[in-house]
Amino acid sequence: MQKAMQRWYTRVIGILSCLMAIPVIIYAQHSGINLEVFLKAVYIIVGIFATYWGFWGSQKECKTFTSWHGLTFLVIGILGWISPGLGNMPTFYQPEIAIHTVIGIAGIFFGTFK
Repeated sequence: MQKAMQRWYTRVIGILSCLMAIPVIIYAQHSGINLEVFLKAVYIIVGIFATYWGFWGSQKECKTFTSWHGLTFLVIGILGWISPGLGNMPTFYQPEIAIHTVIGIAGIFFGTFK
């Protein structure tokens, strides 16, 4: 059950991250290439790897991804709570801060399973 949660976390995050490509392309066409577009492109690349690991990778890859992704998102969430609107980027506004924090906590929780 616990290992299945790591695999499902990896799959869901991978698919959702890949789906970000659609709004990122639209956003980039209207506002041009900027730091926010670059960061979202990194999310999409991570999503491609996560999707692969979630469906075809080993359990070790899923566990590693879940732990590291959770830690990264929790750090982003904490930075957002400490300094809302950091760099005037949408990533650091309230809804995104809450989403990053929840995903981060879930990743760390599922990533700690043996």
